[in-house]
Amino acid sequence: MGLGEAEKLGEEEIRRLAEARAFFEKRARELEQELEGLKLILELIDNALASASFKRATEVVKPAEEAPPTEYKRVIPLRAADGTLLANMYIGEDFVQVIPAQGVKLYTSTPPFQSFLVGRIFEAMQEKDREDAQRGKIPPDQIFSYKIVQDGDELKSVIIRNYREERRLRELRTAIKWTFEKMREKIA
Repeated sequence: MGLGEAEKLGEEEIRRLAEARAFFEKRARELEQELEGLKLILELIDNALASASFKRATEVVKPAEEAPPTEYKRVIPLRAADGTLLANMYIGEDFVQVIPAQGVKLYTSTPPFQSFLVGRIFEAMQEKDREDAQRGKIPPDQIFSYKIVQDGDELKSVIIRNYREERRLRELRTAIKWTFEKMREKIA
């Protein structure tokens, strides 16, 4: 706000703006303190679990999401160019779960999993949705999200929520298939 604009504001408006600024500064400090407290609690929980079982919490909890979902509309097999089944893509109402085929071992550290699939596809879709949510085009609870379920470095499944459009589903299918095929080539 330039000096000319500030002169146009009345004393009451300036006072209200100053109060609003003070309120938001205070709220930001409170949220930062709350976040630090939550991080401390998580660290304490991890330490307790580590001393009890010598495993981190993420290693102790084996997600039930590794099994195929029970409520899905269709299954799309993802095959390599040579016809080998790489994975199955389970399509639900508002989710997609991709599970590598039995006997197919894929590792999240194998390129181009992180650089292409996560970085260029998943993160780009999520960022676009965040921007759309900020502009009011979609509700915040409809932002694209994903979860990678793994056992150590081995990929067990990829869970995607809020893909929303058939066009996006096709893009995801193509990108996942291509990525898994390239990963398999590097492992073989």
